[in-house]
Amino acid sequence: MYIVETLAKNRRLYPGEGKGCKTIGRELKRSKASVKKRIRGKETSQRYKRRQAVDPVLEADRGWLLSTLEADRKAPVSYRQTARKL
Repeated sequence: MYIVETLAKNRRLYPGEGKGCKTIGRELKRSKASVKKRIRGKETSQRYKRRQAVDPVLEADRGWLLSTLEADRKAPVSYRQTARKL
C-alpha cells in the first residue's frame, strides 16, 4: 500500500531527477503501472471501494429463505433444520 512518503518520492524522482517510471518502480519495489498512476494522479491515498454485492441466485428466494430461517429460529431445538436441509 502506498503511503504519503512513497508518493512524495515518486513525484520527486520523476521530474526532479529525470528518472523513468521503470527505474522508480525498481527502486521503490513497485510496479511500473502503479508508479505511473501515482505520478499522473492527484490522489494521495490508494483506497479500494467495494460495491454492494448482489447474489442473483439467492435474490429470487430471499424472502422465502428469511421467513424460513425466522420460523426455524422460533421452533424448538429438536425440530430445527440444518443448513443443508434448507
